Amino acid sequence: MYLDRQAPLTVVTPQGGGLLDGSLVGGLPGHVADRLSAACGATGLRQVLAGSFKERSSNAWFRGGLRGEEVFVKLYARPERAAADRLVAGSLAPGLAPRLLAGGHADGLGEYAVFRWQSLTPLPARPESAAEAGRLLAAVHDTDPPGPGADGPAPRPPGGGQGTTALPVTEVGEEPFGKLIEALARQAPDLFAEVRGRLTGPEATALVRDADQAAGRYPTVLLHGDFSLRNTARNHAGRPVVFDFERAGFGPAEHDLQRIWDRELAAIPGGHGIFTAAYRRARAHDPGPPDRIQLDYARLACAVTTLTTAHRTHDTRFEAEGRKILEALT
Repeated sequence: MYLDRQAPLTVVTPQGGGLLDGSLVGGLPGHVADRLSAACGATGLRQVLAGSFKERSSNAWFRGGLRGEEVFVKLYARPERAAADRLVAGSLAPGLAPRLLAGGHADGLGEYAVFRWQSLTPLPARPESAAEAGRLLAAVHDTDPPGPGADGPAPRPPGGGQGTTALPVTEVGEEPFGKLIEALARQAPDLFAEVRGRLTGPEATALVRDADQAAGRYPTVLLHGDFSLRNTARNHAGRPVVFDFERAGFGPAEHDLQRIWDRELAAIPGGHGIFTAAYRRARAHDPGPPDRIQLDYARLACAVTTLTTAHRTHDTRFEAEGRKILEALT
């Protein structure tokens, strides 16, 4: 286990050979919790199952005790996402996210992280939640980007893996968008055939071209990578918190709006304006309104990845969300 908040921060690329294969996790055999307990030092670990199909994850969750306090242990399907989650969670201001206590590698199971357990209440789809979400995202974007220190990469913690990499940088433009389309066509050819006209039509083509030409012109921030009300909540003390940083990276701030913009904020009366106003007030320096080209490009990319994921997980509601975003833009 490890967490050294004083050391320069960088992503540690962990070892492979994990138990989870990336599909949605159901109930796991009891010996998995026992082996994870032995690796992380927690006692009485028991699996926490998702309350609904929509809440299921490719990671496995456990609850137990460690050094006299209740903890939440996450076992990851993908080692690079474990590294990003632990890195960013350990970099944020105290109280902004559930506290990261430890992390490491469990042989035969994969990468894990141990968080202090908090009783969390989801933020409802209301105007005050839009404002709270804006303030939370502003705090993430104002966080000093984690990375190598002045003297080079951070020392490798015990059990932390075999190398170091940086958080990914969001790519914008024709080439990365083309890769997203190729993935959809490869994984869901019938679905791709249905939406191909919109993805390659004049509206989408012009938007991608404009975003490509503007790439590199915008400030880069630390991105949450999967920001939505689903990854925010209120803790037992009534304080809003944000979590799940597995897809964190660097890029224009608008790319953290790609999910919440067309889902939760669109369903809240005045949601876009409330969120944006709260976000701008909470930033250390007002960045101004969202750039329309970057925002719409991010939404278009989100529509494609949503359709691809929905096909893989057989989630018709998720597919409908992707179609709705695509239709709004094209």
